[in-house]
Amino acid sequence: IAAPATIAACQSLTLDLSASTGAAGRPWASFAVSASVLGAKATPVAALDAFFANASLFALSPPTAVPAALLVPKGGQFAFTATLCNFLGACGSATATVAVLAEDDARVVPTVTLLGAAAVALTPAQPVAVQVDAFVASCASGAKLYGGLAVDWELRLRSYSGRAANATQLAQRARRLVSTSANAAVFRLPAFALAAPAVYALTAR
Repeated sequence: IAAPATIAACQSLTLDLSASTGAAGRPWASFAVSASVLGAKATPVAALDAFFANASLFALSPPTAVPAALLVPKGGQFAFTATLCNFLGACGSATATVAVLAEDDARVVPTVTLLGAAAVALTPAQPVAVQVDAFVASCASGAKLYGGLAVDWELRLRSYSGRAANATQLAQRARRLVSTSANAAVFRLPAFALAAPAVYALTAR
């Protein structure tokens, strides 16, 4: 699920599942999305569940934005779980957590969403290209404002399965890698920039 980590109280929410795989070359046979408010105990949100269950209100593709009025309580943290099933009956689930700012929170928080799958498998010979959608939502007009934002990318080596002696060197090298893209919203590395077998984590701020 591609979704921003934080949104303003007046902002609608888009949950993008377009990067999901496993449909076996056909449309998804079924899908379900549920929501809960996180706290000491996760609490289901009936209004949101009803919205997701109504085919005339919510569509998987293109994704229908969840109205801000349904994202209550403001100042809460929501967990959205999507389950997709293919025609063979095989199903998979994923969960995204989104914080909704309180109505009296004056912070202007950019909405940042990495486009595509949350995890991608590549060979060293493949180049790296990741795009981010970053904007500030205007509560007055509802428009997405893209100007004046700077995107800071951070690449970290999460794990390395090769020789332990190389792990520290590779971790330091990963932190020094800089995107070759002229577009700040795109992180790009040439082929053979990353080592294998390894797991990297890429963060956009």
